[in-house]
Amino acid sequence: MEVSFSKTKYERAVMGILLLINGVIMLILGMAVDCTNNFDDTSNEPYGGYGSSGYNPSSAEERNQNNGNAKRYRQECESREIKTTDKRKGNYKMAELNIVLVEPEIPQNTGNIARTCAATGARLHIVKPMGFTPTDRQLKRAGLDYWKYLDLTYYENLGDFFKRTKGGKYYYFSTKAPRKYTDIQYPENCYLVFGKESKGLPEILLHDNPNTTVRIPMSGEIRSLNLSNSAAIAVYEVLRQWNFQELQNYGRLREFDWDNYDPDLRIS
Repeated sequence: MEVSFSKTKYERAVMGILLLINGVIMLILGMAVDCTNNFDDTSNEPYGGYGSSGYNPSSAEERNQNNGNAKRYRQECESREIKTTDKRKGNYKMAELNIVLVEPEIPQNTGNIARTCAATGARLHIVKPMGFTPTDRQLKRAGLDYWKYLDLTYYENLGDFFKRTKGGKYYYFSTKAPRKYTDIQYPENCYLVFGKESKGLPEILLHDNPNTTVRIPMSGEIRSLNLSNSAAIAVYEVLRQWNFQELQNYGRLREFDWDNYDPDLRIS
């Protein structure tokens, strides 16, 4: 019994080590897939996992209908999609969207906004002075490796900005605005202007432009939203009005195919 017990204990120890090694290998492989995949992983988001919403059509007719709808939608998106690489080749005139940050103070916010601009093709304009330097490590970290895709322009002050963008269509975002940001129909080549985190935009600028000063609705007890969140909300409202025509409007699963949905594979 003593020998049998020791052998069993030894086998369990070896098995545990093997499982640990296998887990490390799987973790490394998973990280490699994350680095090479072109799409964000949404598996940790609510209802991001397959079947977590509880939707499970049982009949073959429903399954075929879902497959056909997914395929038709993807083909429709592909037929009207304009790839961002074509913009650099000059094959067409892309509808321009401009984000303006006036005297930004927090590098992480500017980095996040830079990433939003890179992902949507919007141009970023920064009016000095800034509360950080362009080489700030926190700024670069927030923008990750998307800086090479960014169209960025700096201005010495507001006067310099208005002089160099003369004739632009400007929309000022402020908690003090008299109307909602969704009340506006945003034209091509418009400028969405945001003030510094601590004070916002100068009130004289808002007062002189009542018809183009807008507010993102929020609870009256909350002073303001985060600057990068506000910019993202505004950008996607404009792009929604433009029907997202210059963006990729569909995604792909890593382990499944939208065109081959099988309810029998549903994870309970």
